[in-house]
Amino acid sequence: MAYHPKYEKKFSTPFEHGLELFGGKWSSRIIGILHLKEPLRYSDFKDLLPGLTDPVLSNNLKKLIREEIIVRTQYDEIPPRVEYRLTTKGWELVYLCQQICSWCCKYYPREPENEFPYCRNCEVNPLPDDVRTSESENTDRNYE
Repeated sequence: MAYHPKYEKKFSTPFEHGLELFGGKWSSRIIGILHLKEPLRYSDFKDLLPGLTDPVLSNNLKKLIREEIIVRTQYDEIPPRVEYRLTTKGWELVYLCQQICSWCCKYYPREPENEFPYCRNCEVNPLPDDVRTSESENTDRNYE
């Protein structure tokens, strides 16, 4: 049975709609992973994002598909194969997220020990070499 909210969300500004779309814990991470590695299969998300449960992944993928941020392609093969990719709209969102990240990096200190490995290897907002090198020695390499 599908969940239906008691009240329909109404956004006062387009920005609120955007925050609802990519402001959650997992949506931005799913988009971030896809921008580095696509196409991805369902199991790839589970491997690359520890702690992500099946219901949360499924709901986030459905939301991103519904919003046309990602596209799901199902192939008629045995065994079945399904892949996820960013759409043009999704790639525009990646650029926007990178700009928000740049702004955050400018005004707030980074915590490399808590960042996802794909953030540590960011080309838009790189960490200093000494931090990147020391962190990479103690990091699980799932995201590369």
